[in-house]
Amino acid sequence: MLELCKLEAPFLPALSAENPTLDVSNFDQKYTLEAPVLSPLRRPLSAEAEGQFEALSLAYISPETRDSMRHSLQSIASSVRPSGTRDSRLSTQSRDSTSSNDSRR
Repeated sequence: MLELCKLEAPFLPALSAENPTLDVSNFDQKYTLEAPVLSPLRRPLSAEAEGQFEALSLAYISPETRDSMRHSLQSIASSVRPSGTRDSRLSTQSRDSTSSNDSRR
């Protein structure tokens, strides 16, 4: 049942209607009143690694958007190939239909 996602949760906490994403009323205040603290590094970062982190920009892209962008880039790349080069992704069926068309001429 769990794998099929048909198992109902035994308890659904009530969330604040004002801002349910920031509602922490179901957590013990022992944890919610605690000041956030970053864990110290095990060892200092090198200047090169520090520079890489500073240059890094993180942004979430959904898998659907990423796949769509990948497909678009592949289409663009295949359309600008110099003539005479063959696309290695061409299916056997496409090659077979091309050769049968050539034999009819």
